Amino acid sequence: MKFTFTKLDNVFFKLLPYLSEAATKIMLVIARYTDGYHKSFARISYSTYEKDTGLDRDTIALTLADLKEKGLIYCSPNYEYNIDWNKVIETIDELSNQSEKTTTSSRKKRPKTSKFSRKKRHI
Repeated sequence: MKFTFTKLDNVFFKLLPYLSEAATKIMLVIARYTDGYHKSFARISYSTYEKDTGLDRDTIALTLADLKEKGLIYCSPNYEYNIDWNKVIETIDELSNQSEKTTTSSRKKRPKTSKFSRKKRHI
């Protein structure tokens, strides 16, 4: 058996923390059928998504709609899909900036207390 592989842009791995499991699977299938076969677009049937991801049709439809709405994937009028890697990079930048703002604003300075003024906590 000959082993083959699909090159996947490293940017994809930075997006993983922000994707659901279903979105990750869908994007991997699209990457496989586009980048893996050196194509710009690929027509992927729902039965292919079902077979390759293990997801049901409703989940596939909702996930595809969500990814299209976010601009991470593009679907032509002929139902040919591709991943917009430039939009993926923009999305990662936006999400990481939002998480940095949330992290810094959620940090509150705690008043310093001596070890004698601490109350015992019961669990």
